[in-house]
Amino acid sequence: MSEQAIRNSLEQELRRNLAARYDRNNENLDMDDIVKEAAFTMAVNILISEKQLKEQTNGQIQFMPSESLNMMFNCLNQVMNKISGDFHTYHFQQIKNKYEEIMSDSNAKNRVNSHYNELYGSNGGNVI
Repeated sequence: MSEQAIRNSLEQELRRNLAARYDRNNENLDMDDIVKEAAFTMAVNILISEKQLKEQTNGQIQFMPSESLNMMFNCLNQVMNKISGDFHTYHFQQIKNKYEEIMSDSNAKNRVNSHYNELYGSNGGNVI
């Protein structure tokens, strides 16, 4: 997938998640919500990509290469600057910190699934 395609996909997914968060928060959205949804958007995309890598390489590659991970975060940074006029470097660091917190969870997959089930009001419609 090209960098532009990744950027477009992240933007589309993040906008959809922010719209759902806005609805869930009674038409209220603040930067903490944006940071949280951006971190979960990254987590779900990375987990799905890593699952595909494992399948495609018969388990030879377990984790996304650092260059690919950096490119995805660079794309997210560009998307965030496009979405929010109040987005600053420290917000990006907050996203990275939240992402690391999610991914360091012993069951990150369940945490991500629970987040999306709550966000979209579903029970068992797991994304991963």
